[in-house]
Amino acid sequence: MEGQDNTNTPSCSFTETATHFIVSIGETTTTTECEQMVETMAAISMDKPRLWSLPDLMPWSEEEIIRLGEHGKNIGLRAKTAIVAKSDLSYAMARQHMVYRVDNPDLVNLFRNEKDATQWIGLD
Repeated sequence: MEGQDNTNTPSCSFTETATHFIVSIGETTTTTECEQMVETMAAISMDKPRLWSLPDLMPWSEEEIIRLGEHGKNIGLRAKTAIVAKSDLSYAMARQHMVYRVDNPDLVNLFRNEKDATQWIGLD
C-alpha cells in the first residue's frame, strides 16, 4: 500500500506509506468526515504513526473538537500521532483537542513544523 491515496473528500484525506499515515484536513472538512477517516485508518493499522496537517483556519467549533477527542479516545489508537498546526488558531484548537483525546500523553504531540513532527514520530 505504499503511497496509497485514501481520499474521502477533497478537503479530508490520508495517504498510507510503508511507515506512517499522512493526514490532511481542509478548511471545509466536517467532523463526521474526520471521524470516518480515523476509523478507516484504525481498521488498517492501530499502531502505524500518524502525521496530521491542520489548516490555518480550523473548521470546527469547540463542541466538535471535544467530540472528536472523545471519538479518538474511544477507538483506542496505540499509534504515535504528531499534529502540525502552523497558525495560532489551529494550534490552540489542537491543544484543546489533545485535552479530550489524550489518554496516553506519550502518544500525541503538537508541533509548529513538519520537520520536528516527523522527527518525533521517528521518520527522520
